[in-house]
Amino acid sequence: MMLARGLFALAFCVFGLVFAVQEKIAGHAEPYLAPAMPTQIQRVALGYMQQLGAEMLFVRAAVFLGGLPAGVAPESYAATLAQNFDVMTELYPRFVDPYYLAQSSLPHISPEYAEQANTILARGVEAVPEHLILPFFAGFNYFHYMEQPQKAAEIFFEMAQRPEAPSWLGHLAAVLAAQGGNLYGGRLTLEAMLASEEDEIVRERYQRSLEAFDKAIIVFEATNEFEKDHGYPPDSLGLLVPNYLQNIPDLGTDFEMVWEPPTLRLVRIKN
Repeated sequence: MMLARGLFALAFCVFGLVFAVQEKIAGHAEPYLAPAMPTQIQRVALGYMQQLGAEMLFVRAAVFLGGLPAGVAPESYAATLAQNFDVMTELYPRFVDPYYLAQSSLPHISPEYAEQANTILARGVEAVPEHLILPFFAGFNYFHYMEQPQKAAEIFFEMAQRPEAPSWLGHLAAVLAAQGGNLYGGRLTLEAMLASEEDEIVRERYQRSLEAFDKAIIVFEATNEFEKDHGYPPDSLGLLVPNYLQNIPDLGTDFEMVWEPPTLRLVRIKN
């Protein structure tokens, strides 16, 4: 009992020291976040108190971010911040708060830091699989910050298989697959979503999307025929008319085709 009280008192003192040091640093003209000690060292030093160590690092990072003055370039602290998130989530992977803070503070800096955020998020996806928002964050980063819609589609499609997942995830996966150039995979996903959907309004939306996919696939297959005949893909889709297509089909108001030889992407129109 005395040992437990002593450990608690020591932990409390260290916790207070972190705040004191951070408060002192915050008074300086330039904000500063110290790198976290490597995980292996902290595991030896903390023993059974690794959760507390992770929480202390989280508080330090949150205080640092909250005290940043306007105009500080995120590149000046991004590497150290990412390292802190990496250590705290290794110490206690089931601690969910760092994943939210990492998502809000890293991906927007650059595609490289979006990738680092996804590496950190992957730890959370494995440790707390019941938190569906964590893989969603990763998929969003692939699409929005890293311009990899196909990888985002793979994540959203896997999420859509879970019973608790919202129905629109499958449709989103199909749309992103098409934007990444995988028209056939996107169509298969839509077909599966249509077969399992009971809401008539949603079914109509899926059906419209399927019709757009079918038209795009016809165009894509025409580009393949053109390439077989000429040895190279067409520079523009207009070259397919009239020998390979009577006309370039109208996809309606939901999608448009983007031809980037040899890839045909189906992009959702922002209404």
